[in-house]
Amino acid sequence: MKKNTTEHKVAKKLTSVLNGVLRTEANTTSCYLVYQPKAPKDLMRFKNNK
Repeated sequence: MKKNTTEHKVAKKLTSVLNGVLRTEANTTSCYLVYQPKAPKDLMRFKNNK
């Protein structure tokens, strides 16, 4: 039972970290040399709506 609880906590923290990374990437513009590829539409749900 203790192992499941620990795994659940780790999974929850990892999900939180990865959502933060996706939010940062969705709101950051960058140009790789001259061409900036289109972002996937699924990434738009993490974008700030200001």
